[in-house]
Order: sequence, then structure tokens, then C-alpha cells
Amino acid sequence: MRILSPVTAPCRSCGSEPPGHAGVYHRTARAKWAGKTSLLRTVFGLSPPWKGRILYEGRDVTDLPTHRKVELGLVLVPEREAPVSGMSVEENLQMGAYLRKALQHLEESLALVYSLFPILKNRARQKAGSLSGGEQQMLTIARALMTRPKLIMLDEPSQGLAPKIVGEVSRQSTGSSKSSG
Repeated sequence: MRILSPVTAPCRSCGSEPPGHAGVYHRTARAKWAGKTSLLRTVFGLSPPWKGRILYEGRDVTDLPTHRKVELGLVLVPEREAPVSGMSVEENLQMGAYLRKALQHLEESLALVYSLFPILKNRARQKAGSLSGGEQQMLTIARALMTRPKLIMLDEPSQGLAPKIVGEVSRQSTGSSKSSG
């Protein structure tokens, strides 16, 4: 699994493409309002590109609906995405494993996300709405990992988090890209 890999999607504000090499963690760091969210939304299919094509693993995915992109292994964790507050942590995670290939590996995926974010295992039966903001962000990332993605795009994963939690999310995210191959 990659955290971000090479794709061709022009940024609306500057026309650039993200650099990177397959299998490497890549962070697009630009100034606020520089088009990072627009780039991710365009790659995932939530916003149409102004021009050009979006290629993923050599395939044109520009016009594919988002659910098809998820089936191909692309996942977006949008900025300020919240878990379903009335469901438990484990129910939220199970909801992330809705694809057939993910359901076949449910226990393995749960083990992976619990190893990446041990606090979630301790809170498995707790309602997601009662988690701290940092724990909810971890749960949102973990739920995306449950789909068994090849590429996971995180939009502002540290938004509103305490510095300690930012470090944990960053460390665990980069660790999962190396361990999941």
C-alpha cells in the first residue's frame, strides 16, 4: 500500500503534478489555499479536472466514479472527515471493509489497524462520537485502511490535532506504507 504514489492530475491553481516514485511516502506541502485539497478531490473523482487526464497504474481513471476507484485501490481521507458517532469504533472499522476483497481479510485488516493504532483496540466497543479529536482522526484513517487500499490519500491528516497525536498519525501512516508493501 502506498500513502501517495505518482498520478497525473493537474492542480487547478498552479497546473503542477505531484512528484514521487511508486512505493514511497510523499507529502505535498504547499501554502494554504495552494490547491492540495483540489488536487486530491480531482484525483479521487469528487471534482472534475479542468483539463488533462488522471492516470493510475498506467490506466486512465479520469471518468471512473469514486466507488470504482475504491475498487481499484484508491482511497481518500478528506479533511475533517468524521466517523459515524453513534456506532462503536469496531463497527466503524467493519464499515470500512465493505468491498468483497476487504471482507475476505476482515480479521487481518483489524489486526493491522489495531497494531498501527493500539488505542483503537482499547476503545473497540466505545461509541466513536465519544473519542477525542485525535482518536477520531486515527479511526477515520484506520477505516480507510480497512478497504485494503493500494494508495491512500490523506488530506490534512493533522488538522486540529495535538502535536503528540500529529506525530503518532504521521509515524503510523508512514509505517503502514512500508509494512503493507
